[in-house]
Amino acid sequence: MYERLLSEGYLERDITLFPNGVDELMLECALNGAFDSEADEIFLYFCADSIKKGSDTFFLRDEEIRFDVISYYESLAKKIGSAFRVVYDCDDEMISETALGWEKVAQ
Repeated sequence: MYERLLSEGYLERDITLFPNGVDELMLECALNGAFDSEADEIFLYFCADSIKKGSDTFFLRDEEIRFDVISYYESLAKKIGSAFRVVYDCDDEMISETALGWEKVAQ
C-alpha cells in the first residue's frame, strides 16, 4: 500500500507507517496529530488478523482496536470537512466500511 500511495502522488512525509503494529493509544495519538495538522485527507489501511461482522473490535497482531475509536475520528472528520477513508484488509480480502455496516462519511 505504501508504494501505491507514493505512485499516486502522496508525499513520503505525509504517510505514517506502523510496521510493528499499532495499539489503540498509538492510533489515537497519530490521528490526533493528523487532525492537529489540519490534514485534508486521512486514509487508514489496516492489515487485520480477522474481522467478524457485528463485532465491536478487530485485532492488529495482538492488539484489540475498538471500532468506536475509528468512528469517533470519522465523525470528527465529517464535522470539519476532511476526507476520511478506512480499508480493512484481512485474509486476502479488502473489506470496506459499507460492507461492515459502518456509515460512509466523507470522500
